[in-house]
Formats: sequence, C-alpha cells, structure tokens
Amino acid sequence: MPNRFDAAQIREALARVLASEGFRGSPRLSRFLDYVVEASLVGSSHSLKEYSIGIDVFEKPKSFDPRSDSTVRGEASKLRLKLRLYYQTDGRDDRRPVPYTYEGRQTRQPDVCRGNGRAPGTPSLAGTAEDGKPAAPVRRPARR
Repeated sequence: MPNRFDAAQIREALARVLASEGFRGSPRLSRFLDYVVEASLVGSSHSLKEYSIGIDVFEKPKSFDPRSDSTVRGEASKLRLKLRLYYQTDGRDDRRPVPYTYEGRQTRQPDVCRGNGRAPGTPSLAGTAEDGKPAAPVRRPARR
C-alpha cells in the first residue's frame, strides 16, 4: 500500500505519538516504534526481524534466540495496542497515521474519523458500542 505522506510528515506524526502521554511513560515501546518507523523511512524495513529488533532495541545479547524468547513479539503486541489507544484518544484528530513494518508485515493505524477517533467498524478499547453504551459480550457456542 503506497504511503500518502512524505517522510517529513511521518516524522512529525511520529514525534506527536512519542510525545503523547501514553508513550512518554513507555521508553521501550517508544524506542521500538522509532526504530521500525525510521527503518521503514530509509527503505530497510525488509531487514526488520525479531532478532535484529531484540539486539538493537531491547539490548538482547548476541545469543538471543527469538524462538525461545518472545520479548519482541510481546512488545509488538503492546505497541499495536498502545498505538490503537493513541488514535482513539490523543491522536483521534491526527490525519497522518504512523506506518510501521515488522517482520515484513505492513501495519498502519486506520484512518480515523472525526468524532470518535476510530475507523468505521473498529471496536472501542473501552468496550463500548458506537452509541457509547456498553458493548454486549460476545457469546460463543458451547463446546460439545
């Protein structure tokens, strides 16, 4: 998916994300996001692998084995959640989402809508429906 924004605009958006309340208190996630966005901007996102991120971002030893140490996967999950929360709160009016690539998978926060800070059909992290009322719990069929 081609990016609609140039590198300067993406760096400005990244700076806003990193300066937000949610990221100021998360130096590991901030380093992770900065690392993958910068790699993407300089055209080396194809080389972003769990091993290199573990070594470069999380200061793992050279003997780091991502098959037995899930640090990078766990932090990637936290990063996606933190970004989603940012775009629902502080960044709800931000029209320049921060793209990042990890292990060759392009991840981009959805274009946000004015008003609720979510893309259409995106569930709220707070567990509320579009009308602001608590969302009904998902009922799964009983296992037989």
